[in-house]
Amino acid sequence: INRNYVYEKVNRTFCMNQNRVADQIVGYSIEDIWGRDNFVRNIKNNLDNCFEGRVVYYQANFETPAWGKRYYEVIMKPVFTDQRVTHVLSETFDVTEIKLKEQAATEIEWEFRNLESNLPIGFFRCDTDFRLLGANRAFLRIFHLENETEILKMPLRYFYSDSELFDFHCGKLLEEKAISFGRINLRTLKGNEIIGRVSAFVVSDGMGNPIYIDGAVEDFTRE
Repeated sequence: INRNYVYEKVNRTFCMNQNRVADQIVGYSIEDIWGRDNFVRNIKNNLDNCFEGRVVYYQANFETPAWGKRYYEVIMKPVFTDQRVTHVLSETFDVTEIKLKEQAATEIEWEFRNLESNLPIGFFRCDTDFRLLGANRAFLRIFHLENETEILKMPLRYFYSDSELFDFHCGKLLEEKAISFGRINLRTLKGNEIIGRVSAFVVSDGMGNPIYIDGAVEDFTRE
């Protein structure tokens, strides 16, 4: 690309992406190819920085004739002639598939967090000594806790009315890797007794060594 923002040379991949032959791109300006809005909004400022002698990296999405809306990573490198930047070499990488996967993952994470926050089921995570590392809002509500920092490193045993039953459940969990028990007498931080259902499973590393205990608590005292 020369200093008049005109293409002087393009490769075959660029032509395929534009659904044009080289003669329909070379000699035409970036505004001709990408449209004035894209040129002004996404491209011109980056080109001008590159013509100042800087390597420029940015991401943007463009409408292409061949494939519609696509996401690109663009690297612009200054080309010097007699110590003056006369051209910009623009390398454009299509990252549409990566972007779409990132967007899908973000949407799934948002939906999961929304579900986790609104379900009346308490979720918790413990270390392998059954000390709490974190919990969701429902867990805090069930056990009358104000905020998550109150429970950090608190033994899960505290919420069992019967410590021997807790030991039995822990043994079964470590043996079977997943458990589910109903009608357990539990107690809140205020000392109130509730009836709950507890489910939990062991999270292991790649070598099979337990690293976390993840679980859920349902309060069905009213039922």
